[in-house]
This record gives sequence, structure tokens and C-alpha cells, in this order.
Amino acid sequence: MEKLVSMPKFLELKSFLDYDNREKYFIKLPSGLYISKKRTLPNSTWFEANHQLQEKGFNMPTIPEFLEFLEYIKENNPEVHEEVTGIRSPWRAEWLDADFNILYGELNINSRHFSYNGELITIKSEPLNETTLPENCLNIRGDNNSVARFVTDEVHSGLCVDGYPSNRYEDLGVRAVRHGFE
Repeated sequence: MEKLVSMPKFLELKSFLDYDNREKYFIKLPSGLYISKKRTLPNSTWFEANHQLQEKGFNMPTIPEFLEFLEYIKENNPEVHEEVTGIRSPWRAEWLDADFNILYGELNINSRHFSYNGELITIKSEPLNETTLPENCLNIRGDNNSVARFVTDEVHSGLCVDGYPSNRYEDLGVRAVRHGFE
């Protein structure tokens, strides 16, 4: 099993463009989805991360894609799983492709965004209910214009729906996702 100790906490997005060495940077899930072993784009807002990933042919993971990733690495790549979910300080977080808005008086979850002329366009939108979010969410603020992120600190680890999309922190990044390299 490859050791991740020598790899930095964040990788430059351009590292992921080395398709010949994709096994070094990505984990291929059973669904065929490739997701980066390391986060990239630290200190980027949710909007910036979405746009920058898509400029290079990648996407931000959706909530279901990230949950598939967590399930897979729990058994198949415990070092990466520990890096993502291990309860310790300092806190770390990663953006997920999910934003929330109120439409016709109902809170909706929007995902599968794509960047077009500097705007993020929503491909999928559905009402937020008990089937659209996992039951172990740490915090659901659920107001207009909040976004999802996965957060781990010295107390807990889990999905949070309380993020402000314009926040940026040194330990907040994103994983690059791609649906195949062929």
C-alpha cells in the first residue's frame, strides 16, 4: 500500500493533470468515479473552487459521491480515511458540491453545478428531506445560500450544511473528481 506521509496536505491542482500517474493522485471507486487522495485549492471560496476545478476538467464531489468515497476508503485505503475523518486538531474541511436555497417556500438542495460564463449553473435540484441528506449530519443550518462541507476537528467528523460559500480558510480545500480519464 502506498504511503501518503511524503505527500503534502494540499496538492497543486496542476498535479492532477498528470494522467499517466493518476493512480498516484486518485482513488478509483467501484462506480468508476476518480477522486483525489489529497485536497487542493486551499483558501478558496466555494465558488472559486468550483470554477477552478472545472477549468481543468474536474468537478467538486457531490454529497453522495463523497459518501461513496468515505465508504470505499474505510476498507480499501485506511490511511486516506484516517486523514479525512480522524478526530484531531487542527480542524480541516472540504467543500462539497451542494448548495441550498428556498424555492416556493421549500428548502432545496442543488448539486451538479457547472461553470458557464463565470456563473455556476445548477443541473440537479430537489427538495431537502430525510432522503436527500444522510442522517448523521453534524449541523444543518438550512437557510438560503448555505453550502455543504465535510468537517473534522478534535471533537467530531461529519457533514455540515452550514457553510457560507464566500468563506475561505487555510485548512478548507476541495477534492478533485472526474468521471473517467478515457
